[in-house]
Amino acid sequence: MPETDSDLREQLDRLLQSSLDRGTLRRELETLARDRAFRDLAPIWAPALYARDAQFFETFLLRYLDGSRHAEVIRALLPQAEAAEHDALFQGLYGKLLGATTDWQAAQREWNKEILALAQSSEADERVLRAVQRREMRRAWWLMLTEETALALYGRGPALFHEFIRGHVQRGWGRERRSFTQLREAVRAQGDDELSWFLFRRFGDEREWKEELGRLLRQDLPAAQISDELQKRHPEYFWDIDATPLVDFLEKYGAAILPYVENNLHWIKRRAEGRLLRAVERLGDETLYWRIFFKVGNPALWNEALRGLLKKPLSNEAFQFELERRTPPEQRWSWWGLEPDVAVEIYRRDRALFRPFLERFVRQPEAKLFAEAERALDEEFLDFLSFQLLHRSSWLAYRAFPPRHARSWWKADEKSKEELDEISRLLVGRFDRLYAQSPETYVRHAANILSRFRAFEVWKFRHDRTYNPAFAYLLDRRREAWHHSPEGVRELLESPNIYVQIIGLGILREGGREAAQRALENLLMLRALLLGRARRGTKRLALECLERAARQGAPFAGRILPVLEEAMDLHGKRAIDERIMVSFVRVRREQVTLKA
Repeated sequence: MPETDSDLREQLDRLLQSSLDRGTLRRELETLARDRAFRDLAPIWAPALYARDAQFFETFLLRYLDGSRHAEVIRALLPQAEAAEHDALFQGLYGKLLGATTDWQAAQREWNKEILALAQSSEADERVLRAVQRREMRRAWWLMLTEETALALYGRGPALFHEFIRGHVQRGWGRERRSFTQLREAVRAQGDDELSWFLFRRFGDEREWKEELGRLLRQDLPAAQISDELQKRHPEYFWDIDATPLVDFLEKYGAAILPYVENNLHWIKRRAEGRLLRAVERLGDETLYWRIFFKVGNPALWNEALRGLLKKPLSNEAFQFELERRTPPEQRWSWWGLEPDVAVEIYRRDRALFRPFLERFVRQPEAKLFAEAERALDEEFLDFLSFQLLHRSSWLAYRAFPPRHARSWWKADEKSKEELDEISRLLVGRFDRLYAQSPETYVRHAANILSRFRAFEVWKFRHDRTYNPAFAYLLDRRREAWHHSPEGVRELLESPNIYVQIIGLGILREGGREAAQRALENLLMLRALLLGRARRGTKRLALECLERAARQGAPFAGRILPVLEEAMDLHGKRAIDERIMVSFVRVRREQVTLKA
């Protein structure tokens, strides 16, 4: 490699003046190109290589010429490449210039100036078309024709430049917004329906669109044609347009335009929701009505419809059929929720039959529904309601007792405190009732409630423990009942939610023979926590559970030692291998002592 820039230039000059064949010359140049100074000598090598064999050195030129550093060199090569019809090289170099620009508005003006000059030139139409197409940069999305340029191209050859115009006329935004009124008039005068409707869809405003729909409605076209005609007029920019006129078409043509309406409900519903639903209802197809309803309606209207259904003298089978028709489709995020009075009436109708429906759509249960379930001793449904109330009480506790860091600007909400007290009274009262029946009954239902938490539902764990009585009850009271319940502890440790698992670990951590037995029954889960991606604090808690269980006798220690020995070999960001090693030594010593 050359040691100085002068050495590089001398070597470059020798290569360019040599009689080497093209392939050898390119290989030598690739070697020189590793030097950073090689690109600074582009004014020397770029014209020489182009003159030597433009097609052969095309890839080399495109690789090493840069739009910002070599703009002048590229501008000198472009006319030669265009004259020789080296289209790939021209487009590549032209794109480099556009891609390097920092002033896209200036670049757009220059681009339009070139296109306009071509459109006004005396060259043959085909040559002009090829020249225009060479300047078509798909990646430069911001290149837009001005109306003057578009008119010049269209006037020169409507059919010839049709596609280019379609691809490069844009509406723009704010002050740059364009209407292309003159172009649209010229296209209409030419009788070019395809381009005329395209420009209408892209540039027509709300007034034009409504006037055009009024004319279409008055034409009384056959129903089979109307959806196609509406699609022909469908605006590309519809978010600020009032779609109410489409309801007139639905009222006139009925189901014939439903495919178009359904495809555009997200737009139509914003201002025409009420009229649209009434028009669909008049069609008399209940299934269709509710399909549309769940795309444009809202929970308030839905609950009102359910109240009306509840007043009808229907058998349970007929009511269930109608309710299924009025059931919203499955959605990942659903805003459909039953209002309290509706939920209570459905529950009273047949609590067993309609429990799945209620569990799906009761979002925020209130005391009245909870009391109904308590009177019926419907424990399974009460578990669901308790879970929902536990969720809500966590949110209320945060509002009623703001965290310390926020108390200077976040006032405690007294209404939230009152509601929290009411929910806590209901839940704690139920937990006490269950425990009075039997500790086993309490644990079974408490585990069922806690197991409903999904994997990534994050609690305010310490805050809830301090300020949320129902949560504190589940966490800190009746611990001895859990020690005697293999199923309950397993339910906690197998939960996908790490906080529920931590509750289970807290129960095992208390020690004692029963807790030790539960630890052995769940040895695989504890092993998974030690070897997995749990946080170090959680792993330390699991390790403490194992240590305390091992103290209960040699059989316990004998089963726990292999787990600790395996976990010692795990190293990583969240590993606690040193602590496990200490625990291993302790447990082995404990085992020897117990055997002795």
